[in-house]
Amino acid sequence: MNYTQNYNFTVEQQLGSEMAFSLAYVGNRSEHIMGSRQFNPAVFGPGATVGNENSRRLFPGLGAVELAQSYEYEGFNSLQANVTRRATNGLTLLSNIVWSKTIDNTSSATEGNTGPPNPFNLASGRGPADFDQTIRYNASVNYLVPHANVQGWKSAVVNDW
Repeated sequence: MNYTQNYNFTVEQQLGSEMAFSLAYVGNRSEHIMGSRQFNPAVFGPGATVGNENSRRLFPGLGAVELAQSYEYEGFNSLQANVTRRATNGLTLLSNIVWSKTIDNTSSATEGNTGPPNPFNLASGRGPADFDQTIRYNASVNYLVPHANVQGWKSAVVNDW
């Protein structure tokens, strides 16, 4: 049965009356994710070609056989820092940086990959995930437009926008 665990730990500090800072560890781990792998792989050896692939299989007479099994896993760990300047005269600034690592056992960046490189060692594909992004920086600036002094339907369009 597959499952995911999520965990985090955050420390926040207000800096003066308008600034805030937070530092967080955020992580998750997923286990027993369903995936497919080759059950009858062609064993590589001298003289191996695509043309003689079926003759090099563990069970001659059978072609490629995929086995569905819950062997995949993924782990994500990150350190996140946020700095916020709270609304002053309608202006809010938010900045954060995330340093992270995602590791799994199925990323390979190849089209049509079916399982780990060595089907007899399910951990042989362990490494950084294809979608791993080590550093990410975000910044945003929000400005609240002051309310206009209008009545009726114009107020609904302009002020409640």
